Amino acid sequence: MAMTREQLLQQDAACRVFQARADAALETWGIRAPPPISTELPGYAEAYRRELAYMAKKRLPEDHELRKVDVVHSMHLRSLSHRYMRPAKRLERALTA
Repeated sequence: MAMTREQLLQQDAACRVFQARADAALETWGIRAPPPISTELPGYAEAYRRELAYMAKKRLPEDHELRKVDVVHSMHLRSLSHRYMRPAKRLERALTA
């Protein structure tokens, strides 16, 4: 079923928020989040958030507890994406202090 214009705008806005959060965290490693695409695919925003969490996960130290989390199948992706971004922000503060 096609999304309404309002639903598409909401999904695009959510993706821009996810991208901004990821950019802030990923700048620690000198990279930026890839831009989201504007699509009528329902659930794209969650897939995009999952991709961003996976990008952050790959950059954590090997012994970090969050490296063991299966981002693809996690039911708590919203809280996990914030947990991945927090270590990056702490690292950034330590490097710039």
